[in-house]
Parts: sequence; C-alpha cells; structure tokens
Amino acid sequence: AAASAASLTMDVDGDISLNPTTGITKFLKAGSDDLCTLTVDTNGATTLATVDDVGTVANFTLDVDGDIELNAESGQVAIKDNTASHFLFDCDNTEFTIYDDTAEADYFKTTVAANGATTMVTVDNDGTAGHLTLQPNGGLILDPDSQNIIINATDKLSFDVRAGDQTYIQESADDILSIYVGGDEMLKIDESTGVPGQILSQAPLLIKETIVA
Repeated sequence: AAASAASLTMDVDGDISLNPTTGITKFLKAGSDDLCTLTVDTNGATTLATVDDVGTVANFTLDVDGDIELNAESGQVAIKDNTASHFLFDCDNTEFTIYDDTAEADYFKTTVAANGATTMVTVDNDGTAGHLTLQPNGGLILDPDSQNIIINATDKLSFDVRAGDQTYIQESADDILSIYVGGDEMLKIDESTGVPGQILSQAPLLIKETIVA
C-alpha cells in the first residue's frame, strides 16, 4: 500500500490504556519535531501542550459538532498569557474579572447576585483613574423598569472631561440642587425657600457667568 495510506486502526471491545512511566504521551507530526503532549501528573492533574519546533504557531483548535462545556469542580476558570492572568470566571461567586495586561492588580469585575442584581467595579491599584467609559456607536439608552435613575447624594453629574469641578449639577445639600458653570455656582434650587406652585419664570431663563453691558 502507499505510505500515506498505511493507517492503524484499533477496534477494541473494552478500554485502551496508555500508561507511560513519565505520565507523558506524545503525538508527533511525521517528518518534524512538531508535537502535542498529554501529561498526567500527581492527583490526575492533566496538561495538554503543543510545540512548534521552529516557531510559535502551534495553535490549539476545538472544532466541536455540538456544545463545549467547561465544568470546573473548584468553580474557577482562568485564561492566561503564560503566567499573566487576563480573564477569570469565578463560578462560585458568579463573578467575571478582566485584568490589565501589564498590571494584574488593575482590573474590571462584574458580579451577579440574587434576583440578577449586577455590580460592575473597576480597580486602579495605585490611584483613582479606573474610569468606566460607555461609547456606543449609536444612542445610550437608560430604561429601568423602576423608572428611577439614581445618582448618589452629593455626587456630580459633570458635562466636561476635566476633574469634574467646572460644569456640573449636584445635590449640594439635602433638597438643594445646584448648577455650576466654570466652577461657579450659577443656580441654586432650594426646596425650603420656595413656595409650592410658585412660578419663577414663564420664559426660558438664560444665565451667563459674564454679562456684557
């Protein structure tokens, strides 16, 4: 038979056991030193590794005619680049973490709790620059079932990219809403000083920081 057709078929009515003393089983590409190894270590810890003898394109592909299930008894599934952590699926705490590729202590984490309550957190290990940017190629729609969008008391709704101390809206105290422009308080709405139902202005109100005579 032709060399390319010299196949080997094992049709066994039972198990096939590979029991190397080293725990390493090698699968090689004929005519080269490119290979895939299956290593079984203490406690059954198993590693699948590929080797490209002359480069770094020994890719590993899962081509499955069905689903792929990752079922980790410990609840932890990690994706790494060599020893550097990049992604962690924590199934015990229903958390997903993405790490910065240069500083593992900087990361983004999403946690899902009871009733689907979800928290997204960024961590800057040595500062407060862990910003979260939403930049859709379209509209940004906030449509909560509660019809309530909450900004915590004393937090600022800023309208510029500076330190948040120039143009913003803030509840500066209980039931007091202040509007700042250029760092100056231009308008204050105080519930305690108003008269219910009082009309302050029937026309659009224009407030300028500098009035030109």
